[in-house]
Amino acid sequence: MSVEAEVWHYDGRNANRWQPRLVGDAAAFSLIGEGWESGPYAWADLQAPAPALQVIGRRDVRSNNSWMHNLPMLAKGPERCTLEVHPDDARRLGLADGGTATVQRGEASLQVPVRLSDAVMPGVVSLPHGWGHALPGSRLGIAAERPGANLNALFDGRATDPLSGNAVLAGVAVDVRALN
Repeated sequence: MSVEAEVWHYDGRNANRWQPRLVGDAAAFSLIGEGWESGPYAWADLQAPAPALQVIGRRDVRSNNSWMHNLPMLAKGPERCTLEVHPDDARRLGLADGGTATVQRGEASLQVPVRLSDAVMPGVVSLPHGWGHALPGSRLGIAAERPGANLNALFDGRATDPLSGNAVLAGVAVDVRALN
């Protein structure tokens, strides 16, 4: 099966039009085209077993953007920067609701409060985007009182999705363990 696709790439000055061909089937495919940059693309090995846990982000109506963490009316209330974990995974990992977990990917790690939820499926943990207000240079005074964890610290900023060119910010394998 062959599907033609038009791809635009912006190099900082010019928009370049490429017409690579997507060749293959649902199990494996490759991107072919003149001028296509090589890079750390996030090609999935569809034959490999799924990782035990993958992290995804999430949004909350009261913290849709990080600047909303600096408004007193929206910043109050329960902790929102929590790691949502399915109860089955929590039992397997020894995590307790309200406890603290370490989420690790390579050398990067975060310590986050745990919230058990069946809103995430087993094998998936969810941590919201837009937190990490304790980092140097942060000037959000109210938000710094409840800084949360910066989910992006776990990701390789160079890894991109090969079809969209977007940064890989979800579905990334992580290790999670209870912090004692």
